[in-house]
Amino acid sequence: MDDRRFDDLARALAGVPTTRRVGLRWLLGAALGALGGSATAGRAAAQATPCLGAAARCKKPGQCCSGVCKKKRGKRTGKCVGDCALAGKPCTAATATRCGNGRCQSDRCVCDNTRCGNGCGCTNGKECQSGQCLCPSGQRECNGGCIPAGSCCGDNDCGGGGVCRGGSCVCDPNVRCGGGCPCQSGKACQGGQCVCDNTICDNGCTCTNGKVCANGVCVCDGTTCGAACACGDTQTCVDGTCCLTIRACGAICCPPRQTCADPETGTCENLL
Repeated sequence: MDDRRFDDLARALAGVPTTRRVGLRWLLGAALGALGGSATAGRAAAQATPCLGAAARCKKPGQCCSGVCKKKRGKRTGKCVGDCALAGKPCTAATATRCGNGRCQSDRCVCDNTRCGNGCGCTNGKECQSGQCLCPSGQRECNGGCIPAGSCCGDNDCGGGGVCRGGSCVCDPNVRCGGGCPCQSGKACQGGQCVCDNTICDNGCTCTNGKVCANGVCVCDGTTCGAACACGDTQTCVDGTCCLTIRACGAICCPPRQTCADPETGTCENLL
């Protein structure tokens, strides 16, 4: 383009009389403005571009939904690791993998305090460590939360016969026994449980096997009988009661002044 034509173009663009130098400045400013507008539009387009999911090829961490672009040494590109799992994101059973480190519940992604990152944080005292919700140093997990490392979480942590109450192992004879935890009086420890031993009729225990309760103690009184109590030499145990042998008649004991006539039918007769 010759000098005259350039001056004419500059005047036409500016709309006012001007010189070649002014026209150059105007064109340069317009070019820079166009470049700036192009860069702004490029950034806007980049922000509107959906993030990349797991295993997608990437160059920068910001391209990935998870914010993690893993590259091999010396490689300019890599692959996205993880996926986007913001709580509240729509999902279905068929698309549960979209929840990434969360899970699909009632058609929405929710965080379950087991995995973290990608929109999921940790709760109940847990911290995010390498993508896992874990208890901090000096603490241990208990029912989804964290407790001091030396505290018990359940009865199984106490061993023996202890039970866990408020993070401490204590004895409770109404629940378990053994391992230094004894039973209450009148009970014996069998298989880790306190059961009545037929010696004391207290603490919820009653007497059995022929014994009767006398002043809180199970005793044989000579009138009842069973596995723990035998009758005297002239008596026979009939249905838990000591009966004179001459009155014992099968499964019954004949009344006084009667004797057994037929033990098979339990028939009694008066004494002659």
